[in-house]
Amino acid sequence: MRLSLITLKRRPDSEDVSRRETMLEADVFRVGRGSDMDVNLPDVNVAYHHATLSAGPGGLRLEGVGGALIESGGKMVDSVALRPGESCRVGAYEIGCEAPGAHADAAITLARVEAQARAYRTPQRIADTLPSRRRLSWLLALASLVLFIAWPLSVILLREAPPPGAVVVNAMVAPEKAEARAGSVATLVALGTSLAEGTEPPPAPAFTPMETLWLSGPMSNVHAGLAENCSACHLRPFEMTTNDACLACHAETANHFDVAKHASAADDPSLARCAACHKEHVGGESPIEEASSTCTDCHADLKAVASATELYDVSDFALQHPQFRPTLVTGVGTAVDGALLPTVARAPLDPKFPLSEQSGLKFPHDVHLNKEGVRGLGRVADKTWEMNCESCHQPQADGALMRPIEMERDCGYCHELVFKPDNLDVLRELPHAKPVEVQEIVHDYYGARVLEGGLNVPGAPASARRRPGEAIGLAGRAEGLDWAAEQAELELKRIMEVSLCGDCHVAEASAEPDSRGRTVWTVQGALLQRHWMPKSYFNHGPHFAMDCVSCHAATTSKSSTDVLMPPIENCRDCHKGEQAGASASSECLACHVFHADPYGAMSPPHGQAMETRRNEAERSTVVRATQ
Repeated sequence: MRLSLITLKRRPDSEDVSRRETMLEADVFRVGRGSDMDVNLPDVNVAYHHATLSAGPGGLRLEGVGGALIESGGKMVDSVALRPGESCRVGAYEIGCEAPGAHADAAITLARVEAQARAYRTPQRIADTLPSRRRLSWLLALASLVLFIAWPLSVILLREAPPPGAVVVNAMVAPEKAEARAGSVATLVALGTSLAEGTEPPPAPAFTPMETLWLSGPMSNVHAGLAENCSACHLRPFEMTTNDACLACHAETANHFDVAKHASAADDPSLARCAACHKEHVGGESPIEEASSTCTDCHADLKAVASATELYDVSDFALQHPQFRPTLVTGVGTAVDGALLPTVARAPLDPKFPLSEQSGLKFPHDVHLNKEGVRGLGRVADKTWEMNCESCHQPQADGALMRPIEMERDCGYCHELVFKPDNLDVLRELPHAKPVEVQEIVHDYYGARVLEGGLNVPGAPASARRRPGEAIGLAGRAEGLDWAAEQAELELKRIMEVSLCGDCHVAEASAEPDSRGRTVWTVQGALLQRHWMPKSYFNHGPHFAMDCVSCHAATTSKSSTDVLMPPIENCRDCHKGEQAGASASSECLACHVFHADPYGAMSPPHGQAMETRRNEAERSTVVRATQ
């Protein structure tokens, strides 16, 4: 079919209408907004392929495609028949039909009308019922501003914040009376509780769910409970987390160094800020920065930060770390109340100059690790055991250090404190660490045997060898007790210097006897070092797969004065440095802690406030229990 397409266009300055004819030839003609359509209708209200035009009975037929509608006679229809003199509307265009010329089978006219065209698609989808895209964009933008910015922002700005410099402590227990905290009432703020008795507590911080959308990243697991309470850390709007916010919960956290000795370092905000080492909103188990660079930023050139320091510089465990300096017991004294008073000193490990410890104990490791076994003492003198390190050294519950050595538990089975004088068949057990009682027991033992009689000991007086039950005169009594005192002194000398006490301890006899004519023995106390490097942390747990002697040369140690701590070179066999690929953990925090208890609280006012709160809680508990 040959179609004559006549485009009508009215000139703006006259009533004349121009006609432009285009010849089309096809069986079916496509009508729509697309530029590849046979009849192009450039209008946003017209579908890309809106309708098809074909020959029909008695004329042309225009049919909508995909539910597109056509306006005819004021009604919206899906198809319309066009005969000469008839017209219809599609979008902003009017399509008419007229008689064709001799050169065409049919002719249509196409004219753009000035009136706003109506929608030519029935609302068959939800999208068809929505406002226009522009209007919808503005509505969504406005809603986003209100929900995600205006609403949470208004809550944050209107939230009551503590004044700058206030000592804020977490309200886990009831606060103490205001008058009991003289000098601190004006600055102490207890979150969620009343500041003074009888006053209403401040309201809990208002929280909007939209605040979570402001999180710059996930919270760590230990702080996950604070993810919905921004004000717990950000006390004031748009303020980085301050130390005061951290100390509200961690009020008694210890300092890292002696503030009085290193005042310049304490005043450096980059060093004194908690968030310098504790990074939040990065997820993970805890907010602790484990990279060694956090420590070496200062410790690589420590004098530049703390000029009065006596510590050595450290930049990497494998490359620049000082030799281990264990804390040695150099002497053990005794206080008036009997408590042992150790003297300690730190010294570096050096194979050329072996260290010596004076713990007050005589103990050869090589004897106890003899492969042929160790013979027992006392009632087990006829038995032999093959011992190893685990026979005496057992880890404590957390696996970090070894539990303290106790004589009764760890040594007593082999080293029984019993004595059996020559030619006597009675065993007597002696107490441990009580030399005065030992002396009394030995003297009483010999005195009692003399008074009982029946002794068959060479050199014993006749009064001691008499038949049991026979009377003993005053002279015989005095003679027998003098002999008993001499024997007790000889036995005590053997016990204190040779066996029993003398096996493990150093005992000294007094230069002058006491009022009863007896020698007074003093046994030097023994204090074994458990934590050789108290400024570091070591856990035996991950090292239990290793042989003890791979680090501690116990099999060749002949004296308890030997210091069996390994030098740093032993550790570097596995801990090759943080930058090494296949290496055991070598970060600073693997062996060291940041907050050290001896240096006191980071903020004494916070520590005092928490202590006050705790004391008040304890008093309240006692009152409730007695009511």
